[in-house]
Formats: sequence, C-alpha cells, structure tokens
Amino acid sequence: MINYEKEYQNSRNVCGEPFPEIVEFFENYDDECATVVHLGCGQGRDALFIARKGHSVLGVDTAQTGIEQMLEEAESEKLAVDGVIADITNYEAPDL
Repeated sequence: MINYEKEYQNSRNVCGEPFPEIVEFFENYDDECATVVHLGCGQGRDALFIARKGHSVLGVDTAQTGIEQMLEEAESEKLAVDGVIADITNYEAPDL
C-alpha cells in the first residue's frame, strides 16, 4: 500500500494533472457555484481544478500533508476550498 503522507512530503505534485474525466465533466457542467465533496482529494489536484471552475469544494483525505498543500494552493489563488483530515470509510459529510 502506498504511503501517501510520505509521498506528499517528498513531492508537491504526486498525481500530476487533473483526472481527464473530471476535466471533461466540469468543462460541460452547466450549474454555476455548485458545492462538491471530493473524497480522497490528496493534494487537491482535482479539487483545485473544480474550484477554478467557480465551484466550492470540500476535500477529504487521510493525509494531513496533502490537505495542507491543497489549502495553501487554494489560499494563494483565493479559491473556495476547505479541507478535512478524515478516513472516507467512516466520514459523515455535512449537510450542504
């Protein structure tokens, strides 16, 4: 099993570019200002892309370093991104 916490500590861009299917979906998504919960967000590769498209994102991941890096990037770009350090197998999302 990959230790993502360690991977994120060693590199700011472990997973590269946003997932192509996420890009395609949000390039064609008509609803403006949606709120998206991204489970397993890691360093925020996809969450940041979604926020750049004008949506609010709540990223959830077990890796503290990944969440911190995502939030740093979001803050520097003034994006609507929040992060929660949690195990997605028992995480209860807030009412949005």
